[in-house]
This record gives sequence, structure tokens and C-alpha cells, in this order.
Amino acid sequence: MKSILSFSDCVKNDIQRILSGVDSEIPNFSVDNFISFGKGVRSRFCYILGEIFSLSQEKRKKIAVSSELLHTASLLHDDCIDGSDFRRGKETLRRRLGTNFSILFGDLLMSFAFENVESMGPKVSSHLVYASREMARGALIEEGTAYSIVPEETYVKIISLKTSSIFTWISNSICMLSGKMEFLNAAFQVARNAGIVFQIADDILDFETSGETGKDMLKDIMGGKVTLPVILMCKDRQKRDLVEQKLREIKQLNYPDLSCAVKIAEEIKKGGYDNMAREYARRFISNSLPAVERLPQSSLIPQLKEFLHSLLEREK
Repeated sequence: MKSILSFSDCVKNDIQRILSGVDSEIPNFSVDNFISFGKGVRSRFCYILGEIFSLSQEKRKKIAVSSELLHTASLLHDDCIDGSDFRRGKETLRRRLGTNFSILFGDLLMSFAFENVESMGPKVSSHLVYASREMARGALIEEGTAYSIVPEETYVKIISLKTSSIFTWISNSICMLSGKMEFLNAAFQVARNAGIVFQIADDILDFETSGETGKDMLKDIMGGKVTLPVILMCKDRQKRDLVEQKLREIKQLNYPDLSCAVKIAEEIKKGGYDNMAREYARRFISNSLPAVERLPQSSLIPQLKEFLHSLLEREK
């Protein structure tokens, strides 16, 4: 655990160093006031998987830095799409400095992410471009299906594109740079499922702990995002009718009235659909375990399994 914390600190320091170069050039911008590193899940995954593949710490760090930069850029863009005022207990950049600033700064972070891995070869950098494209595809599918109840398969496709793409870029890069391409498929499966589990957990928490996680209350459903707990609830015909009615009402709102979203959240908790979604996610963890066993032998294999379980058991 100490090694992971030390690695995370190195990643944070590198990001601080990258951003300090623009600190004085951008009005109203301060690295300390802006950057919130959150849970550092991608860095932790990069550290553990890189250790299993015996990849040097320096290369792992570059991959982790770019993954966190691209992830943060996507959050800045998401906050603008969703109109979010809070994230991680702090006011969003969108709220403090405006939508234009947040979008442009997100673009800047993306460029830093790409530039940071240029020295690692064209395949690593081009695959990061591909990952960012897949994230955008997922966001567009999600936007196109807003306020609609989508099948489970569509939901899983959306979160695979939006969230798993960075995880799979990490696993692909580690396989390429370590010269152990024979493990590519196993590592890819672990990474994809890690992203899916992480996002399902995030979507569950939106209903279970709204207002306690530092996010806007019931942000997903208020933005028309129908996530897994809602989808599972809608297998009941009467519940589906209720959700469709409330979604229509939310879509027509011209002001932030939470009552419709609160009603859906109450039904989810009363019916235990949040726990059903958690069990659904556990299947992805179980499906990952055979792939974990096909990775290179390492003393960190138990730590990777623990990491996968921690993605679902977190409380924020």
C-alpha cells in the first residue's frame, strides 16, 4: 500500500509540474485551487498491472499521468454537458469560471495527455487518441438516448466506451511496452471489466449517497441519464410507467425541481434495485478472475483482485 501511495504522489507531482507551466498564462487559473485528483483509481490500476508486467516505474508513471489528465478533461466536459455545480466537494470549474473556460481547459488537458506519451512510441500515443474517440462515442450515444429507458446491453456499451476506454488503454500500453503481447487479451478483459464495475458503482452511489459524495444531488437522473438501477427497476411494468412519466416531467422542467428524481430514487431504494445493480456488477468481477489468473505470475495478483473488489465496495 505504501508503494501505491508513493507512486500516486509521483503522478500528482508530475501533473502539477505539467500544469505549472500554464499557471501564469491563464487568467484566474491556479493549479492548487483547480486540480482535485479524486480517487486516483486509474493510477492505482496502472501501478498494480505495471508491477505484474515488470514495467519500469518511469513508464508506468507516464501512462498514469496521461490517464488522469484525459480522465480529468472528460470530467470538465461532462460538468458542462450536465450543468454541474459541484464535484468532489468543490465547486466545478464551470460554476466558478464559466462553461467556455471549462471546455477549453479540458481541451488543454487532453493535449497534455497526448503530448506526455509521445516519447513512448506511435502505438501508445495513437491508442490514446483512439481511447478519447471511444469516450466521445459513448458520450454521444448517452446523449442521444437521454430521458429514454435503454436495454442493459446499451447501458453496458455506453459505460464501456465512456469509462473502460482509459482502463483498456492502460492495459494495452503496459502489454506493448513490456513486450508481453501474449497477455494482451487477458489484460484487456480485466481492464474493461474494471471500468464497467467502477462506473456501475458510481451510478449506484448517485442514488444512495446523493449530497454526501460532493456531487450535485441525483445529477444523473436530473440530466436524463438512465443508469443501471433505473433500468433494472423498469423490468417491472408498473415501475417502468412511473419512471417514464417522471422522466417526461424532468425533461420539461425549466428549473431545478428535484421532486421527480427523488421519487425515482425512493422507489429504487425501496425495491432494492441499488443492491441488484451491485450484484450485476459483481458478475463482471467474477468474469475477470479467470483472466487475472492468465496474467504473468506475480505476488501482486491478490492485490489486483482486491483492487477489483474495492471498485464496487467504495462509499464515494
